[in-house]
Amino acid sequence: MRIVISVIATAIVKATKKLPLIGILAVIYFIAGKLGLMLASVHASASPVWPPAGIALAALLLLGYRAWPAIFIGALLVNVTTAGNVATSFAIGTGNTLEALVGAWLVNRFAGGTNVFDCPQGVFKFALAAGISAIISPTFGVTSLGVASFADWANYGAIWLTWWLGDLTGVLVFTPLVLLWSVASKRRWTKREAAEVGILFLLLVLLSGVVFGGWPAVSTRNYPIVLVCGPIVIWTAFRFRQRESATGIFILSAIAVWGTLHGFGPFIRETENQSLLAVQWWTAILSITAMALSAGMAERRRVEEELERQKILLECANRTKDHFLAMLKPELRTPLTPVIPALESLEAEPQVPEKLKRRRWKQESDIVRPRSLPQWLRCMAVIALVIAALAMLITSLTFLQQISLRVTASPLRWSVWEKVLVSFPLCLFLFFTVLACKQWWAKRKALKS
Repeated sequence: MRIVISVIATAIVKATKKLPLIGILAVIYFIAGKLGLMLASVHASASPVWPPAGIALAALLLLGYRAWPAIFIGALLVNVTTAGNVATSFAIGTGNTLEALVGAWLVNRFAGGTNVFDCPQGVFKFALAAGISAIISPTFGVTSLGVASFADWANYGAIWLTWWLGDLTGVLVFTPLVLLWSVASKRRWTKREAAEVGILFLLLVLLSGVVFGGWPAVSTRNYPIVLVCGPIVIWTAFRFRQRESATGIFILSAIAVWGTLHGFGPFIRETENQSLLAVQWWTAILSITAMALSAGMAERRRVEEELERQKILLECANRTKDHFLAMLKPELRTPLTPVIPALESLEAEPQVPEKLKRRRWKQESDIVRPRSLPQWLRCMAVIALVIAALAMLITSLTFLQQISLRVTASPLRWSVWEKVLVSFPLCLFLFFTVLACKQWWAKRKALKS
């Protein structure tokens, strides 16, 4: 009896210690849910932008499964104060909680838990787990609303798709952001790296404003120029770690949603809900791609660091061996004297006539590739890259000119700053590509040496 009482008392003490944390998490979930439902149009309870799904999954991965009451309380309060009745709110809160629990279990079981973003395989497993677990909440929610006559069964598919895509994108954008920023980073920033990441984020904000801001004429015409943000996101994934990539995706997603709501950007459709769904599909694909690239680069850095560590250990072992041999007495090293010339004679290359050397070189040249490219070939590759970038620029301008002729039956007159604005991302991409090739070549030479 005393053992049972002690166990119950211990559980009560642990629950009491976590009450403030659960309360804070419930409040955060409630605020994020109310902000997300402000964008709901197809139904009051279905929003294509739903950050609480990502916050809930990150909280369960960091705090454990015992934090589920906070998710349930937050979801219940959000839906009670929005639409439906207590029964539908209870069903929706249950669906949201089960979605977070199933998603956390899948990530912990198959994707590595909190280390899910350390390798590309983990990122793809995380995306698959998010897509599977996101089925639970819309099924519970839309079905309960339909049964209680708070939703039309004819719109079941549209409401369900909006609900599911909002939860999926919320997980793909907000879970990496919360999870990676909650873990202390061991990286020590240099002034050059801090300046570089600041410039990249500034360029990302400027280009996002060009695409979704509405202030230039290019954005108000809704041209398909959304890909100009891709080079910045990819460069951030290659140069920095997963935390910076998740932050860049969040900034780009927020600006894209804001611009689409105000009628700017290439994702404008007939209704506001369709426009936001198009933005969320693009954000989900971009998030998976950027996080997978960032995880792959992080895995490569870990392998390089491990090889460097093994190299240092091997050099230390060789120095220790040389020092030990130097300390040996001369009479112990004397028996090796007759063996050394024999080994040198075996290792020496036999004398081959010049004709045989030429014939052997001709036979081996057909199957052996050179280890490094000649200088002229590298120069030709750089020149070809420049020509390709110029061709891309001319092609894009010609394409936009043809579009304007077909739509307005009049040629499009580009101002000087609009031409610079269109050509700037291509030139920036070319600069980053050449810089990346240069750094890769320098690393290759350092590894060979």
